[in-house]
Amino acid sequence: MFNTSNPLEFLALWWALIGRQVMPPDKEGVPSYKNCFFVLEDKKQSTSVEQDKEFDKTVALATVMSIVKNRDNKKELKHLQNIFTYVGLNLNIEDTSSKPLISTFSKWCEKGGFKNENSSEFNSVFEKFEKEENQEELVVYVKLLKDIKTSKVKIERRDIMIEGNNLGSDKKSAARKIASDQELLKAFLML
Repeated sequence: MFNTSNPLEFLALWWALIGRQVMPPDKEGVPSYKNCFFVLEDKKQSTSVEQDKEFDKTVALATVMSIVKNRDNKKELKHLQNIFTYVGLNLNIEDTSSKPLISTFSKWCEKGGFKNENSSEFNSVFEKFEKEENQEELVVYVKLLKDIKTSKVKIERRDIMIEGNNLGSDKKSAARKIASDQELLKAFLML
């Protein structure tokens, strides 16, 4: 760590940069810096990343807690269950009491790597499907998963096939395609 307020350390940092022993963060992937073992990092910015990570987790937890707290609203609970399925969290809301559910969700948020990908993904997915008109894709995705498990939807060479239409191998993009095409949606709902 360099203390840039000390002139000697600032000079040492300068020589390290000129000698390409330390890489500035915006030069990642530049061939002349390929042998660098260290990346220059601004301490204020790294603190901000930690704060962003904690904020994302707090927002995700608050969202789940506010829905789980009021277990009388079955529509919101079902919507949250669908979002859990969409982000890959296998947690049954109806069968789990509030405290273990929140604890499990909190641990899942923390497993999301350095930048807290799990909680930020949950927040973006929840925000995306919060509006009623956007929820059709979510419902189609959950039904698509169930239909794949029960073999109502065919998988041919890893591609999802419905009524002879190849929807690709990604389930989320397949759900998006189904929700956007009214004829395909009707055929899918008839399965």
